[in-house]
Amino acid sequence: MKSRIYDCEVTHARTTPRKHQFQYRYFTFCLDLDEINLLGKKSFLFGKGAAKIFRFQAKDFIFSEGKNGNTDTDVLKTAVIEYAGKHGVTEPIARVEIVAHMRTLGYSFNPAAFYFCYSKSDQPICAILEVTNTYREKKAYFLGTHTFNNGAFRSQQSKLFYVSPFVDLPAVFDMVLAPPGEFIELQINSILSGVLQVHSMVRGKASALTDLGLAKRFFLQPLITIGVMAKIHYQAFRLYLKNIPYVKKEV
Repeated sequence: MKSRIYDCEVTHARTTPRKHQFQYRYFTFCLDLDEINLLGKKSFLFGKGAAKIFRFQAKDFIFSEGKNGNTDTDVLKTAVIEYAGKHGVTEPIARVEIVAHMRTLGYSFNPAAFYFCYSKSDQPICAILEVTNTYREKKAYFLGTHTFNNGAFRSQQSKLFYVSPFVDLPAVFDMVLAPPGEFIELQINSILSGVLQVHSMVRGKASALTDLGLAKRFFLQPLITIGVMAKIHYQAFRLYLKNIPYVKKEV
């Protein structure tokens, strides 16, 4: 099966107005949306049922919001393909992978989720970045076939979205998203007035998605999704102590 787990290291480095850097290790899922139902039947720990420790719910992601609470994977895949079509994709999309945290012990939060769409010959067609802020607001950024160069989708797009109270709203997202394979490398930078403000990078290595592997990772990081939210607030507090300008969210 194509679905897998990635053991990752995330690096976050701010360059202005003051330097601030941190690194964290974590694991994340890369799921072929066509495989989720079968994975759920084979796994005791992962699936769509409420009893699973790691639970997939399509409604946790932007493309299934407002779909009458439907959690079926077909809803998410269809919505992603429709979104790609609205952005000019005419080639048939055979497969969609999502790189994201799964709902863990009932709690879900993904600062960023990544979708990669593939042709029947398994060639990358497009990528989509889904960003979620701590207010649970979501926004998607589309990277089409024309942005694919040197093994990655590359694009700069206006943020136009309140993500961090320490990053100005007019900032631009500079994205370099390589389709995941044995390794994963995803980069999102924030640029303001042509100057790099924040560099963010995720790098990781693939492992098989098995119950034994999930159990080991759950033992080491039982509250991984809650931990993501906690670390965001902890780093925000550190930025506040450094007197980095606070950008208030407009209602």
